[in-house]
Amino acid sequence: MIASRRRLLAAGLALPFAADSIAQSCARTLNQTEGPFFKTDSPRRVSLIESGSKAPRLVVTGTVLSAQCKPVPNALLDFWHSDEQGEYDNRGFRYRGHQHADAQGRFRLETIVPAEYPGRTRHIHVKVQAPGRRILTTQLYFPGDPANRRDGLYRAELEMKKAKADEASFESCAHGAGRKMSRKAAQKMFSVKDLEDQTHGVICRKDKGVLDEIPGAYKPIDEVMENQADLVEIVHTLKQVICVKG
Repeated sequence: MIASRRRLLAAGLALPFAADSIAQSCARTLNQTEGPFFKTDSPRRVSLIESGSKAPRLVVTGTVLSAQCKPVPNALLDFWHSDEQGEYDNRGFRYRGHQHADAQGRFRLETIVPAEYPGRTRHIHVKVQAPGRRILTTQLYFPGDPANRRDGLYRAELEMKKAKADEASFESCAHGAGRKMSRKAAQKMFSVKDLEDQTHGVICRKDKGVLDEIPGAYKPIDEVMENQADLVEIVHTLKQVICVKG
């Protein structure tokens, strides 16, 4: 699961916790209590995932913004949250860590979905500090969590938004969405010469047995991806250099 972006602003900072849609205003972020379990001197790391943990994975990404909605480079972010049983590690630094935003104010945290701490809804603590500025302390909440409505500290404006690239997305893209003709139709329409021309520069089989897979039997990849835009977001575009048909 990937948590998505929300612009959070306080003490001259905005924190869009991110991966997908962004709230479009630099409204001042609510300060929230750090709670009883904050510890100083957390290790510097971008992943809090513990070896052997079977908890669902979570990625939180975003950009630290100024009050003028400009990126804040090298901002300090210190995260901590409960473990798989809803407990905080007060002896060590499990599910605790800090990092610095990059030159564009961007950050990425890899962790787990924390269990509920007794009496609270599911949440993640964070402290943020721009270089030379005071610290913002706040909490991030999970949208749709049933415990939100009974948690007195919960605030809707601090909810994370779920991005497109969740588990359901990977199971929902239509199989065969890229074909524009059947395999039999492709075999009738195209020749081995067509296959050789259309796969020029690509290492692959170029014989009659794979005519049904000729590029001409498929829609342009840009069109296919546009049709799946409600499920996935293009991160990188690759050029094919080899194709192995099983």
